[in-house]
Amino acid sequence: MNFISIPFFLLTAVCVVLYYRFPKHLRWTVLLAGSMLFYLVAAGGLVLYFIGTILTAFFGALVLERIRERQKVLLSQAETRDEKKALKAQADKQARRVLVLVLVINFGYLILLKYLNAFSSGAAWLCGLVGLPVSERTFDLVMPLGVSFYTFQAMGYEIDVYRGKVAADRNILKFALFLSFFPQIVQGPIARHSQLAHQLYAGNDFDYDNLRRGALLAMFGIFKKLVIADRAAVLVAAVFDTYPQYTGTFLMFAAVFYTLQLYCDFSGGIDIAAGVSLMFGVELAKNFERPYFSKNIPEFWRRWHMSLGSWCRDYIFYPMSLSKPMTRLSKKCRKVMGNTYGKMVTVILCQLVSFVIIGLWHGAQFMHAAFGLYHAGLIILGILFEPMILKVSKKLRVNPDSKLFQAFQILRTLFLVMMGRFFSRASGFRQGASMMFHAFVPNFRDFTIWGLGLTGWDYAIVAVATAALFCISLAQERGYSVSQVIFSRPLVQRWCMYLLIVILVVLLGAYGPGYNSADFIYMGY
Repeated sequence: MNFISIPFFLLTAVCVVLYYRFPKHLRWTVLLAGSMLFYLVAAGGLVLYFIGTILTAFFGALVLERIRERQKVLLSQAETRDEKKALKAQADKQARRVLVLVLVINFGYLILLKYLNAFSSGAAWLCGLVGLPVSERTFDLVMPLGVSFYTFQAMGYEIDVYRGKVAADRNILKFALFLSFFPQIVQGPIARHSQLAHQLYAGNDFDYDNLRRGALLAMFGIFKKLVIADRAAVLVAAVFDTYPQYTGTFLMFAAVFYTLQLYCDFSGGIDIAAGVSLMFGVELAKNFERPYFSKNIPEFWRRWHMSLGSWCRDYIFYPMSLSKPMTRLSKKCRKVMGNTYGKMVTVILCQLVSFVIIGLWHGAQFMHAAFGLYHAGLIILGILFEPMILKVSKKLRVNPDSKLFQAFQILRTLFLVMMGRFFSRASGFRQGASMMFHAFVPNFRDFTIWGLGLTGWDYAIVAVATAALFCISLAQERGYSVSQVIFSRPLVQRWCMYLLIVILVVLLGAYGPGYNSADFIYMGY
C-alpha cells in the first residue's frame, strides 16, 4: 500500500468517516487501527522491528520518569546540600544509563540494518590496502518501512522525557499511535511529541474547512508527484544510470531535472501526508517552506526537510557544542587563534558532525557522507569568509535589499544545491565526483533533449506544470494563500476548480511502462 493507490485512498476515506462517527474520547482508536493496518499491509513481518521500537521507547520513558519522581521525593527529604548534590548525581547517572541503553538498542539495529553492508565493504577495502586478502561479504538485509523516520521520532521523544520537556505516555496504545500515525510514518515529518501527540489523542471536532483544505493539499501533492516528479525521473535515470555515454551538457541538464524531481517527489509526499492528516484535524509540522527561494545554504537547510534539520540541531549540534569537551576546546582555541576565529572551531566541528549524520541518514555509502560534507563545507566557508564578503560588498556598494542582488543570491544557492545532488544520485563517491567534474565540460554541439525517454508532449507538460508550481510558490512566498483564493470563489466556480485539478492529474499524470508512482524516493529511509 502506498500514498498513490486505490487501497490508500479507501483506507483514508473509511478512517475519516469512522473517525467522526466515533465518540470523541475513542477517535484515537480509529487512527491507531488504520495506522496498524497500513503498516501491516505495507511492511508485513517487518512490523516486529517497529513493535520493538515502541516497547523500548515506551518503557524506557516510564523508567526515566520514575527515576526523576523518586529523585524529587528523596531531595525533599535530604537535609544537607551535600546530600542533595549526591542524590541528584546518582539519579542523573541512573537516568543516563537508561537513556543510553534505549538509544543503543534502537540506533543499534538501525545501524545494523542500514549500514552493515557498508561496514563490510569498508573493512574489505581497508584490508586490501594493507595486503590482507579479505573478500567483501554482502548481507541480505531488508529495511523496515520508514525505519529512519520512526526511530528518530521515538528517540527524540526519549531524549525529551530525559530532559523533562515532556511527560512520559502512560498508555502504550496511544504511544503506538504517536509513532505509527499512517499519513506520516513513511515520509515524515519527524514529529515531536509536544507538537503531535495531543492532536492525536484528543478527539478533534469535524471541520469542513479542514476537510477541504486537506483534500486540496493532498491533491496538490499528487499533482507534483505524478505530473512532474515521475516524468523527470525518466530523464534522470536515462542520463545518470549510463552517465559515461553523455557529455557535460547532458549531465547538467539531468541535474536540473533531478533537482526538480527530488523536490516534487519529497514535498509531494509530505503534502499528501499533511493533507490527509488535516482531514482528521491534525496539523503536521512544516517540512518544506519553498527551499529553492533560499538566499544561502544555511537558509536552504532551514527550509528543506525542516524536521530532520531541527532534530539534528536540537539533539546533536547544540548538545555537542555545549558539552564540556567542546567548551574546553573552544577556550584553548580562543587563546591560540584569537576570539573571532577561535570560537569558530567548535562550531565548525559540530557542523561537520551534524551534516555527516544528515548525509548518512539518506544512505549508507560514502557518497552520502560526501553529500553531507559538501553542504557542511559550503556553510563553513560562508562562516569563515563572511567578514571579508561583507567588506567587499560594502566597498562595491552592493545593495543587499535590491531585487537583482536577491535574485542572484537565490540562483547562486540553487546552483550550489544542484551540484550537491550529484552525490545523492550517484551509485558511489567516485561516480558522483566524476559527474560533477564532467558537468563543467559542456559540449553543446552534440546536445539534444530527444532520446532521453521523454516526448515533446512530456517536456511541454513538465515546463507548464513547473511554471505553475513556481507561480504558486512565488505567491506563497509573498504571503498569499492560493487555497483561500480558491475557497473565496462562488460555489460553482469553486467546484469547477476542484474538478479541473482532478482532471488535470488524471489526464496529465505519468502512468504506464517506465513510470512507478509507488516509488517515493524517501520511502525506503
